[in-house]
Amino acid sequence: MPRKKLTDRTVAGLKAPAAGQVDYFDDNPRSFGLRISAGGRKAFFVMYRFDRRLRRYTLGPYPALRLAEARKKAKDALHAVAHDRDPAAESASRRSAIRLVDLGKEYIERHAKPNKRSWKEDQRLLTVELEPALGRRTAKTIERAEVQRLIDAIAARPAPILANRTLSLVRKIYNFGIEKDLVPSNPCVGIPRPAKEAERERVLTDDEIRKVWAACGEFSQEIAAVFRLFLLTGQRHTEVLRMERQEIDMDTSTWKLPGRRTKNGLPHSVPLSVLAADILGGALERGTHARWVFRSPRGDGPRTTLQKPLARLRTLSNVEDFHIHDLRRTMASKLTSLGVARQTVARLLNHAERDVTRVYDRYSYDREKREAMAVWDAELRRLTTTPAVARDDQAA
Repeated sequence: MPRKKLTDRTVAGLKAPAAGQVDYFDDNPRSFGLRISAGGRKAFFVMYRFDRRLRRYTLGPYPALRLAEARKKAKDALHAVAHDRDPAAESASRRSAIRLVDLGKEYIERHAKPNKRSWKEDQRLLTVELEPALGRRTAKTIERAEVQRLIDAIAARPAPILANRTLSLVRKIYNFGIEKDLVPSNPCVGIPRPAKEAERERVLTDDEIRKVWAACGEFSQEIAAVFRLFLLTGQRHTEVLRMERQEIDMDTSTWKLPGRRTKNGLPHSVPLSVLAADILGGALERGTHARWVFRSPRGDGPRTTLQKPLARLRTLSNVEDFHIHDLRRTMASKLTSLGVARQTVARLLNHAERDVTRVYDRYSYDREKREAMAVWDAELRRLTTTPAVARDDQAA
């Protein structure tokens, strides 16, 4: 069998054989290797003897399992053998015993929490949708038809978007399980998403902006401040709700978001217009928590949801079918209609840039962003102090 020093570049470049499979052995450790099948599948393995029998232990598929991690797993396996344990048998035992709910919990702890800001939604779906239906079942025994029935049932409630999210989560849980050698296959293969998801295009009209702004006055000062800051700053709702006192610099009228709090992981500076600084200054004075600007009414953390206030805001304003994110889109659309450059609007919204220019363009756009906020401040003042048009009288 061929022996080759395995590097990331070597592993990526090795070609599949015309037929059958070929094993490439490394030197670190010598019993560690890579198997390539004719179909192009690559998987790391380690060989060892246990009870006088030669055993092959598959560590995981490439590229889901990277070379450095595979090499570490191989050394861990050989360490187990040296201490009279059979890693292949232990892995088979885990695969046969692990329940879907336990596999899901491992996925949450080891993958979702470290890598996803939305991990709490994954946890909620696991608890509410998967655990009651399939969670107590052994993961490897669940078949494709059972997953399909669950997704169809959710879509028929009707909750088609929730069905999409649930299918996506099940698929991710099993892919994680395959990578960690906890399940042999993924029962979601070949199951299509039950619903097409069109990107929302909802933008509030001038009259709707006026009505929503006025209806905010029916809430407590804190809730009114939150909704109005959504519209004034155009920032994501989680960023506004989890705003920290240390992020606000009232001397320069700037909200400074650290990278750990932004979607793209980059620090973000939000200039505060006069109106935004006024509202936020009041919130800071009223607030009693040492860290959070908008404290949760149920505990010591930040406010996390506005579902009930949003439903009431829709009713009070008589503006139906709008979401919190639509306020962000409305601000962006209005700014471009007022002549603000799209590049400046993108910087205000902290959109991730995908072209090569972003690597070289380190200009802060602070001046342009502040000017844009002043334009938006003036427009909002104009809209919210102009009486609503009496459409019935106009028609008459």
